[in-house]
Amino acid sequence: MLMGMVIFLTIVVVALKPQNAPGFNTIIYVFYAVSFASVFFSSFMYRIRSNAAQTLNSLQEKLAHYRSGVIVRLALVEGPIIFGIVLYLLSGKFLVLALTFMLLVYFVFIRPTKDKAIKDLNLKGEEARQAREMS
Repeated sequence: MLMGMVIFLTIVVVALKPQNAPGFNTIIYVFYAVSFASVFFSSFMYRIRSNAAQTLNSLQEKLAHYRSGVIVRLALVEGPIIFGIVLYLLSGKFLVLALTFMLLVYFVFIRPTKDKAIKDLNLKGEEARQAREMS
């Protein structure tokens, strides 16, 4: 997911070199609003799914619930990134590129890891050990 967005952004910035075009102000404001809303909403949804997963009994059920929460979170952030790349291609506005880059950095920081899963699911003892050993 991440590499596709990075390659697309690189092609747009380096190869296509968008020109500053007038008439995109309203949609740029929509992009800013959608971007910030998606970051907060993705974190909210992720927290809800993680808390719900903690109440389940088996480790497999917890991890499946957690995995779906991670997928929703990443998808909610990926949408504005792609929208931002296309909007930068059409408008050439540097602020759009800057916000898109910040969203990409955020996307990298929220990537799932075993340690994050163990912490977010509040796994202890045997469950934590089993989760660390899974591939």
